[in-house]
Amino acid sequence: MRTARLLSLLILSATLATVYPAKAADPAPAAPVVDARRAQARALHVTAVLQAMAEKREKEGQPAGAISRSVAVKAGLDSAQADALGRVAARMSARVAPLDERARTIIQAAHDRYPGGRLPPGVQPPSPPPELHELQLQRNALVEQALQELEGELGPAAMTKLSGYMSQSMTTFNARKRIVPAPAQIGPSGPSIPPSSPSREGAK
Repeated sequence: MRTARLLSLLILSATLATVYPAKAADPAPAAPVVDARRAQARALHVTAVLQAMAEKREKEGQPAGAISRSVAVKAGLDSAQADALGRVAARMSARVAPLDERARTIIQAAHDRYPGGRLPPGVQPPSPPPELHELQLQRNALVEQALQELEGELGPAAMTKLSGYMSQSMTTFNARKRIVPAPAQIGPSGPSIPPSSPSREGAK
C-alpha cells in the first residue's frame, strides 16, 4: 500500500496539467487525453526517480523492496521488460543530469538578482534566460532518443501497455486535483537504452 501511494504521488507531481475550459452544461470538465509519447516519457522519468529513491534507501540501510520496478509491474510488463525499462531510466538520468544541473545554475543566478523573490516596484518580470530554451531542446532530443531505444527494447505491445497505464494514471490524478501549472521547465522526461532482441516482444 505504501509503495502504491508513493508511486501515485510521484505520477501526480510529475504531471503538468493542462487547463481546459468547462462547458456550461457539464457538471465537471472531461479528463484531458494524454499523448502516448508523453506518457511513455513520463514512465521513464518516474522510474528514474524511483530508482534514485531506492538507491538512497539502500545506502541508509533501509529496505527498498521493488520500488524501482513499480511502474513496470503496474503496467503489466514481464521481468525482462521491467529490467529494460530500468536500464533505460538509469541511462536517461546520466544523460540529462548535466543539462539539468546547468539549468538549475542559470535559474538560481536569475533568482539571486532579486533576493526574497520580490521584484522592486515598477519592475517587470524578466524574460527567461535564452540559454534555458537551448537546454530544453537538447533535453528533448535526449528524451526522444531514449524513447526510440526503449521501443527497440520492448516492442510495440509493451510500449502500448506502458503508455496505457501512465495515461490512465495521469488523467485520473488530473481529474481528482488540479495542478497549478509550473513555469517553463527544462524538458519532459525520458531515458535511453540500446536495443536488445531477447526482450523484444516481436521476437517471441
